[in-house]
Amino acid sequence: MKTLILAAFTARELVLKATMLVLAGISTVILLFVLAGVSTVTTPEGTSIVLFGQQGSPPLSGEALAVFVRGFEASSASGLFAGVILFGVLATAGLLPDTLEKGTVDIYLSKPLARAEVLAGRTTGAAAAIFLNTLYFLGGLWLILGLRTGVWDVHFLAAPLGMTYGFLCLYALVSFLGILSRNTAIAVIGAFIYQFVIVHVLQNRAAILYPLTSSEIVHRILDGAYYLFPQTGGVQESVTGFVSGSAIQWKPIATAFLSSAGWFAAGWWIMERSDY
Repeated sequence: MKTLILAAFTARELVLKATMLVLAGISTVILLFVLAGVSTVTTPEGTSIVLFGQQGSPPLSGEALAVFVRGFEASSASGLFAGVILFGVLATAGLLPDTLEKGTVDIYLSKPLARAEVLAGRTTGAAAAIFLNTLYFLGGLWLILGLRTGVWDVHFLAAPLGMTYGFLCLYALVSFLGILSRNTAIAVIGAFIYQFVIVHVLQNRAAILYPLTSSEIVHRILDGAYYLFPQTGGVQESVTGFVSGSAIQWKPIATAFLSSAGWFAAGWWIMERSDY
């Protein structure tokens, strides 16, 4: 119960933060833009997508129209994933360093709250705030596209859950860096370097890194590094593929869960052994 109360408090704190309000504002502007600009025209040849009065697609049959809309939704989900990571990390990276500041941490631990409960409550609250923002945008986009095109793709409604899961995987690393350094800047910079550089290098290590050496030992070390860190790139591809109608890829989701659990456990271990 105490963990849920702390999670609710954290979610409310984040929703009221400027970063989350900016994200909600951007989402609203985009939704209004789509609402005003997207429509359809039906002729004997099929249905065409119209964008601000200009034909955006040739006449499409019912199935072809559904494929077109799913492709647009998948592109939107993929683009939003990067936005969720960017704004989500900026908004949440300071949660644990701020919590662990002298004086603040004394208040939390005197409730009493176990250190594991503090970590779980802050993490759950961060995930809830991210989920609400993504659900607002993607749910609104699904509703607008459904009303405009008549295509109601239920796969798209799973995207907020997938994106929140991807954020949680990265937040495992953010929380570890925040607990280890007690510095928000280090947590943000470390997460961004990993998400926008390292994750892509490791995911494509066979093409980028393997040619640099023929050593099988080095190749296996690189493989181990890939599975050691949260595979957010694989999660993103799984979410995008599922929205577009492909079968869900469980392997990157499962391996990301295991590696993320390890980083959360490492952060908890440091918290348990630190003198606050």
